Amino acid sequence: MEDQDNKEKKEEHRCTEHVRYDGGRKINRDGVRVWIETYYCSVCGTRLDVKEEILD
Repeated sequence: MEDQDNKEKKEEHRCTEHVRYDGGRKINRDGVRVWIETYYCSVCGTRLDVKEEILD
């Protein structure tokens, strides 16, 4: 019960001030190499942005 109260009382913050980058990763989509970068909020874990770049 106490854990639920803590989740509801998360402190207010701006996600854009706490951006964390995952380091990027290379994947293969149907023979096409793609570089994917994901940006998260380091406080609440919300996904803020995903950038994809085709490498081939």
